[in-house]
Amino acid sequence: MDHQMNQKYFTAKASTPLLIAGLVLVLLGLVAAFAVYELRIIGIVVAVVGGVMLLLSSSKKVKDSDVDDGIARAQKAFEEEFVDKFITDHSRSAGLKVSADAPKPKRRGKPEYFYCYWFKDVQHVKRGGDGKARSSTYCFSGILIDPDELSLGKKLASLIEAKADETWTKAPFAELEKAELVDAPVDAAYTQFARYAILRVTKKGGEIFAEIPLTADATADKIAAEINQSIARFAE
Repeated sequence: MDHQMNQKYFTAKASTPLLIAGLVLVLLGLVAAFAVYELRIIGIVVAVVGGVMLLLSSSKKVKDSDVDDGIARAQKAFEEEFVDKFITDHSRSAGLKVSADAPKPKRRGKPEYFYCYWFKDVQHVKRGGDGKARSSTYCFSGILIDPDELSLGKKLASLIEAKADETWTKAPFAELEKAELVDAPVDAAYTQFARYAILRVTKKGGEIFAEIPLTADATADKIAAEINQSIARFAE
């Protein structure tokens, strides 16, 4: 993740001195070239110089796609980390000798991943040229529903500095009480931008096991229902 580039994306001003100077030179050059015959060559040269300055000012801007590309790479890294923590059998993957009577790796479920811009206590929010609102905090979430246990991973990461709040946890379904969707934490100014809901999983006795952001659509309801079905199978 290029934090310096992302910082520039969120803090760059819409009008820079180079941009303004370029526009002025282009206008002056065109006026001189078409209004005063004797100045047409000088006017064209001035307009070309201004055009070059406009191109330079444009090239210095961080585009929406630059931020999106960095996030896509971070998403892939998160998925690899999730698999490494909850799925990979390190003894076998490392080529270590495993005795014949050792238990075989259990059947695994398929991880589900969810990604969203976070809009609670964020430093910057910017609406890009594509109309999409982006914040300087991004959330990566992963859920793995195995036959007998639940694994959850969450990383709330800053896009502008090397800082992240991580949660990696798992528990047998026999220890869990329920899964439910609760209101997402969102700053009042950004409620229209939030596209996530919070999946809250509690242990028996009421202790919160984890809270994971999910995409706010039918998928969130499906995941909560699947977890509750698994919990029910182990209920005493």
